[in-house]
Amino acid sequence: MKTRAELLKSKGYWLAKIQTELFREIDGFKRKNGMNNTQLAEYLGCSKGYISQLLNGDFDHKLSKLIELSLAIGKVPCIEYMDMESYMVRDDIMYKATFKTSVYAIPQKNGYSSYMDKDIQEDKILLSA
Repeated sequence: MKTRAELLKSKGYWLAKIQTELFREIDGFKRKNGMNNTQLAEYLGCSKGYISQLLNGDFDHKLSKLIELSLAIGKVPCIEYMDMESYMVRDDIMYKATFKTSVYAIPQKNGYSSYMDKDIQEDKILLSA
């Protein structure tokens, strides 16, 4: 099994990450606008089969197509380049926080007060009921 650090250095990880982010954006746009695959294909100017590939994650776009699709749904593709070591440190912190965070909800008169573990965040978060 690969370590997280080895995974972050692989081409496959980054391809899957970008494909997943594009899928989320396209699917969100489709749902927000109440479109089916045919309507989405017409809107984006591509075939219904291409939309199926896109939504099934079975695609490998050119950068120009990624930009075209992003702009068509009102999104800007932001590609950030950073030092691998810096990214791995940031990713490790975020990855651990995802699994380490505990939230405690305490009923109040006007909603709920939630408290996260002190090593993640010490501030009180108020949630409306």
